[in-house]
Amino acid sequence: MEKTALSAVEKHFVEIISAVVFGTNADRQTDADFDRLRSLAEEHALSAMLYVGLKEIYGDLNTDCYKKIENSFYSTLLKGTAQDKALSMICDRFSECKIRHLPLKGRAIKQLYPDPDLRTMGDIDILIDQDNRSKADGIMQSLGYTPGERSKICYDYSKDIIHVEIHTQMSDISVLKNKHIDNIWENAVKTQQYTYTLGHDAQLFFAIYHIAKHITLTGCGLRMVLDIAVMADRYRDSLNRAEFADRLRETGLLTFACYIFGIIYDWFSVPSPIEERTLDNHAADMLQKIILRHGTFGMNNSGYEIAVLRRGASKNESGGSSFWRNIKSVWKNVFRDPESMRINFPILERHGWLLPLYWVIRVIKKRKNAKRILKMAIKDDKRIEDELNLMKKIGL
Repeated sequence: MEKTALSAVEKHFVEIISAVVFGTNADRQTDADFDRLRSLAEEHALSAMLYVGLKEIYGDLNTDCYKKIENSFYSTLLKGTAQDKALSMICDRFSECKIRHLPLKGRAIKQLYPDPDLRTMGDIDILIDQDNRSKADGIMQSLGYTPGERSKICYDYSKDIIHVEIHTQMSDISVLKNKHIDNIWENAVKTQQYTYTLGHDAQLFFAIYHIAKHITLTGCGLRMVLDIAVMADRYRDSLNRAEFADRLRETGLLTFACYIFGIIYDWFSVPSPIEERTLDNHAADMLQKIILRHGTFGMNNSGYEIAVLRRGASKNESGGSSFWRNIKSVWKNVFRDPESMRINFPILERHGWLLPLYWVIRVIKKRKNAKRILKMAIKDDKRIEDELNLMKKIGL
């Protein structure tokens, strides 16, 4: 697998990030497109890393673009400091109240980077037990956080620039649910009396699962792939490779993981921790493009709209017009099935008769998304089919 699928500026962007994190080589380019590099960094939440890399390769550049990148660097540092302080305070309060808690994703991973401050966190994610939901909710509000959206498995909170998600379950995506995710506490390691982290095998497995979930739902960007590369590199001597591969095999994620580790080796020269397979070059090229061009969570370049239609197509392969199949996908995305609605609106667990009302509420909230999806359903059927075929080839 090679970076042939990427444009020249995308290749240079990946090389710069790799140089910052892994110390690989990134050559100075006479025709570097700094505006596009800045756009890519913003799309993938990697502005701080780009700044460090540019400064190392090109020195201080007296341009407006470089100043904007520099400002993003300092903003990243300030937000990271605020997030670290907020997480520490929340964990302390949870521990005082004897609430078992497991900080997830960004917080655990950023400590593995050569400079943790350069790895941004969008949200603070913490897993707790369902029995402690009410107690945790009271603590969050006592700390000055404003409650946001609430589902059966996740409560959102915000305060100033800090956004926190308190989870009681790893995922509601039934297609990816499995015993390793459902029983995540069995893979947790206690670091303090009520604070836990994941062991190396479990952390890397969860990262693969997490990126698979995002690609299934919308898409993912370079930062998620970079996280897996950092873990594979840092854990190469401590990872139980056979057990890790068995987990992937049991959950149907082994083929997908091979593609991700193939991309990681190509981009960052980090060896795969699992046995390599012969990969479909076209599928690998297409996956690279999706990762680089759809942004951090797959929301750019109509990534979200295509994913909704592609998921609908995967559930309706019995034939018939692709146009009506796409229309059906739009309808089902807006008027979700009762089980999904109960997850997003817990009140429906007790008052199921309110389902029509909450469908109306969802229509109002999602009307702009539905309009964009409908436009995509009409104009870009080939792209939907291409992504549907890609998902099959990479094991999703």
